[in-house]
Amino acid sequence: MKKYFTIILCVWYFSAVSFAQDKNQLSRFSFKGEGGIPSPISSQAFRNTFTGEFQAGGQFNIRVHRKFYSGIGFNYALFQTSNNFQFRIGNVSQLYNFFLRTYNTNFTLGYFMPTETDSKFSRFGCIELRAGYSSNLYTNVVCLYDSVHPKKQFNTVFIQPHFSYTFMVEENLGFGGFLNYTFYLNTFDPSIACLDEFVDYSKWRNKANISWVTFGLHFHWYFIRTQRDFAN
Repeated sequence: MKKYFTIILCVWYFSAVSFAQDKNQLSRFSFKGEGGIPSPISSQAFRNTFTGEFQAGGQFNIRVHRKFYSGIGFNYALFQTSNNFQFRIGNVSQLYNFFLRTYNTNFTLGYFMPTETDSKFSRFGCIELRAGYSSNLYTNVVCLYDSVHPKKQFNTVFIQPHFSYTFMVEENLGFGGFLNYTFYLNTFDPSIACLDEFVDYSKWRNKANISWVTFGLHFHWYFIRTQRDFAN
């Protein structure tokens, strides 16, 4: 898996650099930082167990065509047990929250939709499809029975459609908002972290895969100042 990912990454990098040098467009290189609040959806068991605290990450992008770009990125999301989960614990004493921490690396393909507004400011939208590998860890979890030793972690593949809109405030800096949808290729398994010891999960539907929607803000920074040629 790592071998094939390394090959793909090298091919992507050298082809993008070659294209950029041929066109003398160093401003094709940019970095996007983003942060928002995730909201669990789909699986009733997952959304009743956890509520989103925050999601943050970054993307390194290279424009490989006038309207298209590719990139690599990473994001981290934190979830904690919801009030609904705590309420259903009943007589069991829970003195602290349980957490789910997600570490997601991704490859990005994007479509660039610029729009000029006036002579001083520009704005543009981006539609992306991100896909990658996710490592997930349950923390602060204490099982009710000492004989139980769960893994408290799982790995999976995910896809993440992403839309953002940016307002340029400088020649190489912009701010805006985004919306994305993260979809795991696996269902929620509470037994991994012995969560089923606290809640009767037979009362909640759990056939849908883990997923959540995130609304947030971002900044987009170009490494080299440019004369807004991205509006071409």
